[in-house]
Amino acid sequence: SKIKGIYRGIAGACLVSNVYLLLATGSFGSGIAFLCGLAAIFFTQFRTASATKALASLAVVCSVLFLTYSLAPPNIKGYLEKRYEHRVTNADSDRLELWSLAVDHFFQHPEGVGLTLTVGDKVKSWIHNEYLVYAVSYGVFGGLAYVFLVAGLLISFMKVRRSTIGDPSAYAVHLAGFGVIVAMALNSITDHMNANRWYFNVIWSMIWYCYF
Repeated sequence: SKIKGIYRGIAGACLVSNVYLLLATGSFGSGIAFLCGLAAIFFTQFRTASATKALASLAVVCSVLFLTYSLAPPNIKGYLEKRYEHRVTNADSDRLELWSLAVDHFFQHPEGVGLTLTVGDKVKSWIHNEYLVYAVSYGVFGGLAYVFLVAGLLISFMKVRRSTIGDPSAYAVHLAGFGVIVAMALNSITDHMNANRWYFNVIWSMIWYCYF
């Protein structure tokens, strides 16, 4: 979008910091959600902007991603390799087992048990799924409420057309909000947003700002 250079610089700095933090944590769920959020932005851009501009922005972002990874310290790359071996090569299925426990717990207490991020009687296990967290914590209606909230926001951002946003800065805000809600919707499947207050507050603040 045609926005001031300082905003482009801020966006680039945010992109670099996000990539670095994702590499440092080695979170595959967050990484996939991050890439899907970017893909949603590019998909929208291809529909509304010229192909040349869309491809140019795609090339710039991919270059930043590659450069950030190349300059990352060796210990971070080594840790990422271990995480890749753990999640992909060994096909670790711990998330599926945790979700199964959460579903069983939900059927045992469909009315909810109050806010909790873990399930189990003697041995507590993290749920690692925000949708299931709300279902286990607040019952059927709590789980459905979170699903409808996320789905409603996704649909709302998807329905907005470029022709209805005349200001380039407003369009940039719309693209940012769409990318963030897509990333959050997917990241909620594999991680706890409530467990990290900074993450929770920043993500939802961005979504509501872009929405309104």
